Amino acid sequence: MEGTLIRERYKVVRVLLSEPEYTAVQAVDIQERQRPDCLLNLYEGETLRQCGRFYADLRAEDCPGFRRVFMDGQNKKLAVVFESAQGEPFGTLLDRKKKLDREQRFAWIECLLHAALTLNNAPAEIAAAALRPENILVNERAGTLALRFVIPPPRGTAEPVRAAEARALELYPRKFCVTDAEYTLLDRMNAGSFGSLAELYGGWRKASEQIAEEYAQWKDMGFFKRMATLLLRRVRRDSGKVKQRINEVRQG
Repeated sequence: MEGTLIRERYKVVRVLLSEPEYTAVQAVDIQERQRPDCLLNLYEGETLRQCGRFYADLRAEDCPGFRRVFMDGQNKKLAVVFESAQGEPFGTLLDRKKKLDREQRFAWIECLLHAALTLNNAPAEIAAAALRPENILVNERAGTLALRFVIPPPRGTAEPVRAAEARALELYPRKFCVTDAEYTLLDRMNAGSFGSLAELYGGWRKASEQIAEEYAQWKDMGFFKRMATLLLRRVRRDSGKVKQRINEVRQG
């Protein structure tokens, strides 16, 4: 398919993903001088009917990467054009076992959840797909993160909030927690208590302020006081889990 010209405008550079009745391609808009690079999702057959509804009323303000949608009548395909995004897949931050410190992980979560926030009003199927690891692209040198919109036909329920929470939890495992506010935030993410991407970002921002205050206190502690604080927190959390389990057994 490389080299194909779609609607006499979009020249295919390479295929990003190919499935039955669906293809995602990197392309060049030969009519656009300012932003020639773009990404096209091409649907046909049953996937056209299944996915066409996602894009029927899609607006650029609800999905910043969206450009336009049109029917490629010659090939009987629905074509959805998005901005092109550059960078390495999100998984490289984890797969290479990079030695990211606590502050770096916090910074990446901020970038991630802020990007997710821009999709708060987008259809769930589009937002959930954009938050898959392979669609989150990072530039480590610049410290930036961008979302790519390879949107294959969804399988199962689309839950963008759960996807964003999962990525944040991958970035910030519990071994990096030293404050109560951190544990509380991660507990909420694990429990899936946030109802929207906006609520998740708002919860993150509020927790970040409290975490910063508690972490400043943590850094001022001496070694033995830190150890005692960690031990006391562990006992308190374990006790809470035991009580919760007893209540569950009683209720069951």
